[in-house]
Amino acid sequence: MFNNLLEVINHFQFTSSSDLIFNYTVNCIECNFKRLKKKYNINLRIHDLRHTFATRCLEKGINIKVVQKWLGHSRLDTTASVYTHVMQEFEQLEIKKLNNSESG
Repeated sequence: MFNNLLEVINHFQFTSSSDLIFNYTVNCIECNFKRLKKKYNINLRIHDLRHTFATRCLEKGINIKVVQKWLGHSRLDTTASVYTHVMQEFEQLEIKKLNNSESG
């Protein structure tokens, strides 16, 4: 589990023996997200947050198989096809690193 998330979870006091950490319905989450969007004049979708998370993971060099698992994609090619642009940009940065180390 991510350290930051674990810190947040440790502040909760659980009164149920359920395995659920966050007992929210999809409708509840969407309703609250819409309210926050309106309050702060934010123009994005919940799915944009998911996409940003996956993009940042790949930019940080997290293995695409791990990202696939976290996103819940059953097939690696689903993850790869959606995030191909990120992987190509990452590859170009890696090539620059190699080129810089050869010239030094």
